[in-house]
Amino acid sequence: MNTPKENIEMFKDMASESYDVARELADINLRAWNKMLEKQMDMMNVWIEASVKQVELSSTIKDQKEYMTSQSVLTRDLGEKLIDSGRKAISAGNDMQSEYRAWYEKSVQSMTKNWNKAGKQAS
Repeated sequence: MNTPKENIEMFKDMASESYDVARELADINLRAWNKMLEKQMDMMNVWIEASVKQVELSSTIKDQKEYMTSQSVLTRDLGEKLIDSGRKAISAGNDMQSEYRAWYEKSVQSMTKNWNKAGKQAS
């Protein structure tokens, strides 16, 4: 059996470790949010760029055939940029998934260690 002081120390250590684990999760969440926001802003920039080009084409080109050719080029470029942005976003998501997995595994190990320690001290 433990003395009350030993029990309090054990709970204090567990609470401290739990706080550290929660703080790590908050840091991962903040990084994930920032990365995804950055990717979203990149995609918005692609759409705005395409809109500006669309307006320029509509206001400057008078020949129908030249206009249609320019539209197809603009559409192809937009598609390529969106695919590239999507791939980058998926890659960032995969990186974050790895971080979350590592955090989870570390948290489970910490929790297991603490509960085993508490179990040994209780017996």
